[in-house]
Amino acid sequence: MKPKIKICGITSAEEISLLQTHNVAYAGLWHGIPQGKYELDLLQLKHLSDSATDALQLLLVTMSHDIQLLAKACEHAKIKGIQFHGFHLPAFIKQVKQQLGNDIKIFKVLHVQNNRCVESNLIERYLESGTDFFILDSFQNKQQIGSTGIRLNDEFISDFFSKWNIQNRTMIAGGIDEDCIESAFTLHQPFGFDIDSAARSQGVICKQRLSNIMAPSAS
Repeated sequence: MKPKIKICGITSAEEISLLQTHNVAYAGLWHGIPQGKYELDLLQLKHLSDSATDALQLLLVTMSHDIQLLAKACEHAKIKGIQFHGFHLPAFIKQVKQQLGNDIKIFKVLHVQNNRCVESNLIERYLESGTDFFILDSFQNKQQIGSTGIRLNDEFISDFFSKWNIQNRTMIAGGIDEDCIESAFTLHQPFGFDIDSAARSQGVICKQRLSNIMAPSAS
């Protein structure tokens, strides 16, 4: 078994093509993240969706609490799942599931600060509310919730999975690159990895860096 790889912040058809060539499992498309550096409008979502095959699953990465906005995005593009990157509560996740249906998979980011999962007391409720997958990511402050490039402590990850036993439905984010991805998978056996800056050169997805990432872990 090999980890699933998600590359986040895709903004062009050329990047979509690169991900497909390298058998990347998921592409993260930002929508509903005010002033986000990779933010896409509905027309851009549709354009990228049209350039993707079904083998590459498109995830809407959002901080929005507007279910109608999310529904409209799913209508315009071939969205397979929604990654909630903010502090969305289980009751909201349940509403999204009820309105959009089980075909749209829910990925909920769990924020880790100072080796503590901020939402640890909500994990059971997230599971009950229909969350399909989790993403463990570093949290610094509300101005920089994700994409910090800061790697999580291995001891914390091991303790977290020992307590919750959800590694088969959890991705690890934060500071994962070609130098540590294989060892991180061997140690923790997560469902996959969520990668952003490690796949880039000068701000765009880099073919060589993507090749290095996928070499030991192509799914």
